[in-house]
Amino acid sequence: SVERLAEAAGIGRATFYKHFRDKGELVTHLFEQVRREIVSAAGSWFEDASTTTRADMTRSLRGIIGVYREHHVILSAMAQTALHNEDVARLSSQMREELCQQSRKAVKQLRQAKRAHPQADDLIADILTLAIDHCSTLHPEMLQGRSFDRVVEAWVHISWNALATTQVDEQ
Repeated sequence: SVERLAEAAGIGRATFYKHFRDKGELVTHLFEQVRREIVSAAGSWFEDASTTTRADMTRSLRGIIGVYREHHVILSAMAQTALHNEDVARLSSQMREELCQQSRKAVKQLRQAKRAHPQADDLIADILTLAIDHCSTLHPEMLQGRSFDRVVEAWVHISWNALATTQVDEQ
């Protein structure tokens, strides 16, 4: 609730409403910042995947999943708010669509460079992107402590083997 948010922030409700008209507007503002961080954290994977190595993918996924870990409270609030706020639901959907588009672009670049797994296509890119988003948003406990490295390596293994040809240098 707005009351609990204001209390947690150490401000009064009136101060909250001075800056935001409701919880949905706050979540939208915060979520936009998180979206930009996720895209930025993807690094070379979203910039030019044609020369991506497994190490590059590891850095990109570590960055992306790290943003989910760092902002799990915001992402959880967004998921809850999206259930009853059309603006937040639309923003959430737009972010997932943007991430899927970026992943499809990366797969296309791998295909053009003849470095893609033969079955890598837009659907696989979408499924991987949505699965990472879903798991990272709804199961933030998996990203805490030592399990973070294991989760990142699992996603790298799944993504690399689904998207890159076995002939690609894995270093």
